[in-house]
Amino acid sequence: MASVYLRFVPPDVDDLVQMNIYEGVDPTSSFHLIESVTDIGTYPEYIDNYTTSVAENTSDYFSIEFIDNKDASTGLSAPVKGDLTLAVAEIQQRVMERDSTIDDRIALQEAESAIAFAFPGTDPYDPTLQLDYVQKRGLTNLTLAMCYLTQMARAQAFSWVAGIVSMKISDRAAQLRADAIKGLIASANVDLGINFSMVAHLKDIEVAGGASRTLPLGIDRTRLLVELR
Repeated sequence: MASVYLRFVPPDVDDLVQMNIYEGVDPTSSFHLIESVTDIGTYPEYIDNYTTSVAENTSDYFSIEFIDNKDASTGLSAPVKGDLTLAVAEIQQRVMERDSTIDDRIALQEAESAIAFAFPGTDPYDPTLQLDYVQKRGLTNLTLAMCYLTQMARAQAFSWVAGIVSMKISDRAAQLRADAIKGLIASANVDLGINFSMVAHLKDIEVAGGASRTLPLGIDRTRLLVELR
């Protein structure tokens, strides 16, 4: 028997009571149950890593499933090689280590998108996806930036564009936050060799106590975009 450390992203499902670990010699082979674990924590704080000591071979592939209190299965996860971890899970963890206030589910979703954006055609859950340390940092910063954009989108006083995300900047604090996000994106661009930019609409001009619909001199305001690089 051998010990294998497994890291994973637990499902966002209530009432889970058990985790089963399966092993197979390759991703396409049949998998067999090697261990059942009942000490998995409680919703929404389920365990996200586990070391099994009953693996047959550390180089085999492993898959997990969760069982709820009605004996329903979440299904087997994508197989992961024993000496590897999922890239998307590692990026999610790095994001949470940098800012624990971020919703871990949002971090996972944005990590998926960041990997798919930086590596077109790549499945974020591909167990063979290998990233170097610089790429990991770049994906972490890009994921952080998109998580912060999601947080800001919840506020109604902002308006700016980053990809398909749209918001309105109305005060100095928001501008400083936008600058910080811009810095994260710029750093990610360097690390990943990509060109992802954030664009902000100019703030409305106050005229006679109210926001004007057009700028002076008849300038088309819809074409006034400031690109933050």
